[in-house]
Amino acid sequence: MIRYAAALLLLCAQFLWASEQQPLQPPMLHIVTEHSPPGGYLDESGRVIGPTTELLRLLAKRLHQPIEISLMPWARALTIARTEANTAIFETVRNAEREHWFRWVGPLKHYTIWLYGRADRIDPSVPKNKLSDHYIACEYRGSVYIDHLARLGFIQGRNLIVTVSKEDCRDMLLRKRVDLTTWNDAFTASVNSELAEQNTKMKKLTPIDDIQLYLAFSLDHEQATVDRWQQALEQSYQDGSMRALYQSRYPEAVIKRLEQFAAKSSTSSSSEQH
Repeated sequence: MIRYAAALLLLCAQFLWASEQQPLQPPMLHIVTEHSPPGGYLDESGRVIGPTTELLRLLAKRLHQPIEISLMPWARALTIARTEANTAIFETVRNAEREHWFRWVGPLKHYTIWLYGRADRIDPSVPKNKLSDHYIACEYRGSVYIDHLARLGFIQGRNLIVTVSKEDCRDMLLRKRVDLTTWNDAFTASVNSELAEQNTKMKKLTPIDDIQLYLAFSLDHEQATVDRWQQALEQSYQDGSMRALYQSRYPEAVIKRLEQFAAKSSTSSSSEQH
């Protein structure tokens, strides 16, 4: 009995020692996003895929962080990320209004947003400050660009249609149900390929904003956690991981801009250490 008790105590001690050596796995991180191809969309099995999505999965794997990615309408995703603990959202614009809403990791992308119209429906003689008098625009609920459009005179219920998703605005533009929508300058090729079948194309009208899109963490996350994600993200820009995922779907200009950001950030950090 004495030997049995001693063996049991030894076994318990070994178990406790092993437990202390093994760090506890962090809780599941719930990451939310919208249907926004090619960055994030559902495949035939219902799994969220896309280059940006896969980049986040790669970072989570490197950080030993279990994650669950859900796709939903943007307004709902934004509400969840702001109100529920242990959540994050991508790809969201970082601006002055939202700065205190989240803890930020990024940028995941960086480009210019323009107001675009169908070339076959735009009269070039209409001045930019009079577009709202002649055309109907479309934007999705929760978008920061609704405020930009309001400053141009587009008001919901009059000459602005607000939809659930950006994809709805794209479809309405293709079907000639709206004339204008905001779009990024680097990703017009897919829309133009469809408009080409209608013998027209997207026409740039006026720049809206120069934006950076981020992965935004809920405020309950410690800054150290956010810093680790930021470091892992920049490392992926430097070691070619991001390029391998992005280059088949995103323009070279977008990729180079992120690589240059990481190189500049690395140089700044080295200078501070010296």
